[in-house]
Amino acid sequence: MFEQMEFVGVRSTGIITLTSFFTGAVFALQAGKVYALFNMETLVGATVGLSLTREIAPVFAALMVTARACSAMAAELGTMRVTEQID
Repeated sequence: MFEQMEFVGVRSTGIITLTSFFTGAVFALQAGKVYALFNMETLVGATVGLSLTREIAPVFAALMVTARACSAMAAELGTMRVTEQID
């Protein structure tokens, strides 16, 4: 049980970090272009930080953990089925 918890939680931090970094970079670029139209470039950092922290990052983290964990568990069950460890 603890092995599965470690696999799902701790070993998923890499993909979550990578996804969050690129999402934040793209969001900052897009927000910077819009804010440049109104001469408000100084607010880009605050906007990106708040919106990622409150809204986007938790959703992406949940999606990445779910996708990684479920695909690994399905592959493990498939292997067990092929090797006749389960019926």
